[in-house]
Amino acid sequence: MTTMPPAPARQWIWFSVALWAALMIVAVIWRPLLPVDETRYAAVAWEMWLRGDWLVPYLNGEPYHHKPPLLFWLMKLGWALFGVNEITARLVAPLFGLGNLFLTAAIARRLWPDRPDIATWAPIILIGSLFWTLFTTLNMFDMMVGFFALLGLYGVLEAWITGRRMGWVWFGLAVGFGILAKGPAIFLHIMPVTLLAPFWTVAGRPHGWRFWWTGMGLGLLIGVLIALAWAIPAGIAGGEEYREMIFWGQTAGRVVDAFDHARPWYWYTVLMPALLIPWTIWPAFWRNLSVLKSARTEVGLRFCVIWIGFAFVTFSAISGKQLHYLLPEFPAFALLVARALSGLRAAPTGVWSKVPAIVFIILGVGVVIAPFVSPRIPDWMVSLPSAWGFALAAMGGWMIIKPRTCMTGTLATLAAATSLLVIVVHLVASPRLMSDYDVHEVAEEIKRHEDAGHPLSFYGKYHGQFNFAGRLTKPITTTGDAEAADWIRANPEGRIITLHRILPETDLKPDFIGLYRGRYLAIWPAQIVAQNPDVVKRAPSDQTPNFPEDLKKSDDSTAN
Repeated sequence: MTTMPPAPARQWIWFSVALWAALMIVAVIWRPLLPVDETRYAAVAWEMWLRGDWLVPYLNGEPYHHKPPLLFWLMKLGWALFGVNEITARLVAPLFGLGNLFLTAAIARRLWPDRPDIATWAPIILIGSLFWTLFTTLNMFDMMVGFFALLGLYGVLEAWITGRRMGWVWFGLAVGFGILAKGPAIFLHIMPVTLLAPFWTVAGRPHGWRFWWTGMGLGLLIGVLIALAWAIPAGIAGGEEYREMIFWGQTAGRVVDAFDHARPWYWYTVLMPALLIPWTIWPAFWRNLSVLKSARTEVGLRFCVIWIGFAFVTFSAISGKQLHYLLPEFPAFALLVARALSGLRAAPTGVWSKVPAIVFIILGVGVVIAPFVSPRIPDWMVSLPSAWGFALAAMGGWMIIKPRTCMTGTLATLAAATSLLVIVVHLVASPRLMSDYDVHEVAEEIKRHEDAGHPLSFYGKYHGQFNFAGRLTKPITTTGDAEAADWIRANPEGRIITLHRILPETDLKPDFIGLYRGRYLAIWPAQIVAQNPDVVKRAPSDQTPNFPEDLKKSDDSTAN
């Protein structure tokens, strides 16, 4: 059967852009900023905006040393251009994810100039990888780190291929802004490939090793100077504790503290196949792995294996594991998959080739029947629109019956199906996310108390999750059992914000009750807490909250 030749990479990159745009539209409309991470980062940017401070990030009135300032700077830049709003703040990190697609294609063209299909397919494979597809909608740091890792590696290839020092300038800029994005973690993603150039260059010295090592030194110098241009004045302005944390706490201190084996070394090995669906359940990929073995002398293959391998081993050895730490290595995986498939004009046929389609059908049917399979299913799931499940199942069905197409079309179909799955997840979860995780209602209530002049205190640990949504202008103090009585005496007109799994059994009523992350959130007048200190205590964790019915009853009898 004759198949159409694949379209040029520069045409298909816009297909990946379209998938990214669809994902972002759905995420912005149907998912709130998620506490505590996304809301915390918005709060830091908001406080820097209020203070007019470009040097030291602040959270709830205290210098925030946990992350460098680049994400917060870019949020502020968006507000300077378009006014303070949530949408531009939410787009910062995802836009770096979009940039990763273009850089992945650019690296593919450098590594395999005689195989344009790899540059065509790699961005499609990347946007079609399940965890990447989901995470690219979140406003967190790892997409930024991935972008600068790709930029740095592109600079390395530019220096190796052309012999021009401009490649090392790109490398240096990537190091510097990578540090400003998430600290020294950028080195784990780009330095192994750079230092191990003798093992992947194959053809010999890249314009002389003296050029290589001096160029790398120049790039590192540029990067360190960029980072120090912020860190030195910020350390002076932020005080001794802040200075110690940004110069030490984000480097050796965190690495040493991470080697406590909180998670087993094989954690990533077990979970990565699920994060890389659908490619890990697609037999065509496994069937063509032998191509990589036969191509083991290729520069591109060695480059990507070193890129993935050292990061994977390092993060597996460090116990402080999070799934998103390896996101900067996903482009390398996409490049390897594309190389394994390179040369195939059409996707393989047969029963096993339908495995991803069958998985999507099962997931779609699951969405449809979920409201009927158990009498204990939550109310929000009973009201799920089954059309989204039908759409997912229909996508899987079409993948089975569609005519055989070129490999590019098959990859695009799988990527589109993954994007549809993530879209369905957003739409299915939206009612619960909006009721339990959207902080706007609670934040607006807190803002009303701030405007009324009531001092505010959060009982327990506070992450600033209401500061941006409520546009709060004053810090919220934190209290616990030891501090509550003293705080109430000092602030008799104050309000204490508490979280409860079960509302306390008392005739005393809070000013406000809402839902927050599966718990009740209450705002209590300080005098009520003074009369009955137990109202701020949390129920044991083995008790199950009875909402939304209890919440509705409380709302009926509570003056907000």
